[in-house]
Amino acid sequence: TVEVQGALTDDPVDADWVILDSRVGTIGTPLTENVTYNFTGNFVWVRAKATNFTVGTITKIQLNH
Repeated sequence: TVEVQGALTDDPVDADWVILDSRVGTIGTPLTENVTYNFTGNFVWVRAKATNFTVGTITKIQLNH
């Protein structure tokens, strides 16, 4: 799972992050393509979070604002 998350606090803890968008791959159909996320908001922090990631490489995460 790859998620884009945002937080509104200056020093966020885990409970402060909200999911803005996510994509899920499975063992049979992994995420192999470029993925684009669009979101609107006033966030202090934005991050990408990969979970259950066991094989492969994330080569780039790019944020344009």
